[in-house]
Parts: sequence; structure tokens; C-alpha cells
Amino acid sequence: MRIIDYLRPSAVIANLSGSTADDVLAELCRPLASTGFDPNHLFEALLERERLSSTGNGDGVAIPHCKVHGLTELTLSFGRSKAGVDFSAVDGQPIRTNRLPFVQSRASAPLILTSLGIMAVGVWLPFSPFAAALGFATLPGLYWPLLLATLFLYVLLTQAVKMWLLKKAWI
Repeated sequence: MRIIDYLRPSAVIANLSGSTADDVLAELCRPLASTGFDPNHLFEALLERERLSSTGNGDGVAIPHCKVHGLTELTLSFGRSKAGVDFSAVDGQPIRTNRLPFVQSRASAPLILTSLGIMAVGVWLPFSPFAAALGFATLPGLYWPLLLATLFLYVLLTQAVKMWLLKKAWI
């Protein structure tokens, strides 16, 4: 499956004019009227999905999506806002474009700091005064080097697979 097979040129909006998330969602629905589906029905379904949680992924990216009863095939619309739109993204930044997340993305500073804090507590806990009460045992000395090597190899492998998939144009 390739995105280009489902994205019609008429459904690409190079510069969204909406200034709010609702305006942008409505604007992205309009070109899909050519599919024979009511854009208002699609807009309501998108609003319902956004009420569950924001589709703003962070780093200027949102991927609004929803399931629509009666729609028989995948239907896409793409838009870019030069000014940015508040989509209540996880990093608090305005959304400027839709793109595939996690292809060449980076985590926000608060997410990195939170992750490092959680890891620090996880490393400290077995050596803390609480260890005995929690039933923790001292880890063998070889554990930490093996853990670091495993994490390093995981990062290398995922980057290699990601680059291979990009080269094949599968993502």
C-alpha cells in the first residue's frame, strides 16, 4: 500500500487558511466531497475522534483520522499550514503539516527528560533502601553492559530498517 494510491491531487491543500483545528478539519474535508461522501458527516466524525484525544503528534505534525460508517475505501486529504494551527499536540507546538510520524522524528525535550528520570529511578531502585521490601535482588555485574549493548543494537537495527523502508518507498 502506498499513500499516493489513495491521495488525489485535488485533496492536497498547499496552504490551509483555517486558524483553528476545527477550521482546518472542515477545510480538509471539503475536497473529499468528490468521493461522493458528505463532507459534513466526515467533519463530525473527525470532531468526535478529536474529542477522544488530539491527533496532534508533536513536532508540527497532526494526523487527523477517523472511521466512517459507509466509507468503503481509504480516503486521504493532506494540508499544510504556514502559520501553524493549535491542535493540542503533545509537545504544545502548533501543527504546520501532516506527514508520517516516527520516520525521521525526534522526541520533545520534556519527553526525553521524563524518560531519563524514569530510567534513573529504575536503575536506583534495586540499590535503594526499598529494594528488600520490594523483593529486588542485586543484579549481576554483566547486566548493565549487556543492557547498553542491547539498546545500542536496537537503535542501529531500527534505523537500518527505517532507512531500508524509505529507500523502497514503503513508508
